[in-house]
Amino acid sequence: MTAPSAADSLRARTETLRGRDLARSDPRRTLGRIGAGVGTLVGTAGLAGMLGLTVVIATGMVATPQLVQAGHNTLPGWILGPLPAGISLGGGLFIELLAAMLGCWFIVLIAARRLPWRLALAGIVGMNVVAMLAPPMLSTDVFNYIDYGRLGVVHGLDPYLHGAIAARSDPVFHWTGQLWIHTPTVYGPLFTLLSYAFVPLGVAGSLWAFKVVAALACIGIALCVAGAARAWGRDPIRPALMVGANPLIVLYAVGGAHNDLLMALGLALALLLVARGLDGTGPGAALAGAAIKASGLVAVPFIVLGARRRLRAIVIAAGVAAVLAGVTLILFGTAPFNIGSVLARHERIGEASSVPGWLATRLGYGLPGHGGRAILQALIVLTGAICLLVAVVRRQAWLSAGAVAAMAVLMLSTTLFPWYLSLALPLAALAPSRIVRLSAPAATGLLVLMRAGHWLFGWTAPHQHHVHHHLHHLHHVVRHLG
Repeated sequence: MTAPSAADSLRARTETLRGRDLARSDPRRTLGRIGAGVGTLVGTAGLAGMLGLTVVIATGMVATPQLVQAGHNTLPGWILGPLPAGISLGGGLFIELLAAMLGCWFIVLIAARRLPWRLALAGIVGMNVVAMLAPPMLSTDVFNYIDYGRLGVVHGLDPYLHGAIAARSDPVFHWTGQLWIHTPTVYGPLFTLLSYAFVPLGVAGSLWAFKVVAALACIGIALCVAGAARAWGRDPIRPALMVGANPLIVLYAVGGAHNDLLMALGLALALLLVARGLDGTGPGAALAGAAIKASGLVAVPFIVLGARRRLRAIVIAAGVAAVLAGVTLILFGTAPFNIGSVLARHERIGEASSVPGWLATRLGYGLPGHGGRAILQALIVLTGAICLLVAVVRRQAWLSAGAVAAMAVLMLSTTLFPWYLSLALPLAALAPSRIVRLSAPAATGLLVLMRAGHWLFGWTAPHQHHVHHHLHHLHHVVRHLG
């Protein structure tokens, strides 16, 4: 028997040391595997909780017609839809369930990295399908969509010049939002053409067609956001869940069949195209979204600036805008370009639901009024200008700057409904800045808090003063200093 060589001795010592290192690292690996398993379990439980709460709320809407159409104790089957009646959501139960769903969503976002993509996508699809099958929740806007289409196709009236009152004998008129019956449509030409296309389906068929479109748009946004994240080398699951499983988007936007989702789909598709280097088609998709709803215009300049070849993107965006404007003029004349003046006549309607209005009443003041709106609009313009400057100077910051600009429009506007979040979510979900990304769940939580405070904490509005007098004085001071 020969003695071991020096090489054999060195190999033996190396293997011994390697074994000791593996022995030391085994507990860490074990703890890592346990942590990953717990994260997956927690995230899965959160998704299951969200899906279950969506089912409870959706079936509860069937049993609570007042939340579908205010003032109605009974509704026809074509509005209630195919779901069975669940528990009544009166007495603040809806708000409590919404708050619980928000908590589950926060858990899902925290555990998102531990969730398999297929499971996350299944959760998103499941929630959106349930919301799609529910009656039109918490808004009458979808009936206005149907009415505008019927004005043009059935009654031969221009929906950009006439409100629902112009055809009060139409069967959908009874279900339209009474605050808007004298208001012409404020939506873009592409959406008006879509509403025309649904008219042959009848009122009931149009309603459920809009519901299907809303659900598909929300799922499409989640897929586009995930695809863009992959193209940029990032985790796709959390951005997809931030948009596609957002409780306000699922319940309000999809549940209410709001066209904001189609606008946001155009923006999300534009982000995906830019992420894949398709500079020419990206701005076109964003402009198509803005031709659904004009609020999408806020994001268009930032998507153009995000292109690798900015000059080419600017030229293509200008060409697409010219084509859209020309088609709009041919089909509808100049009336669609006056949407801003139509909205201005109704800017006080949503003041109580806005962040400035809510904060003012919490502090013991009244709604902003004319002077407050002027100051807030100036702040929106100033913020947008600063964000554009940042995007121009720092090319890598274009997405975060765009998200901040879109979020500023929402937070400083004197009208803010939950489905409006669709504008900012695709941008915020993909923003490189962690603080900007956190603005999406923060804004969602704030909007839920604004609706849940009365039921959960017994908040009541303080004595109402007229804050617009103070803001009017401040406006004069600013003008004097200027």
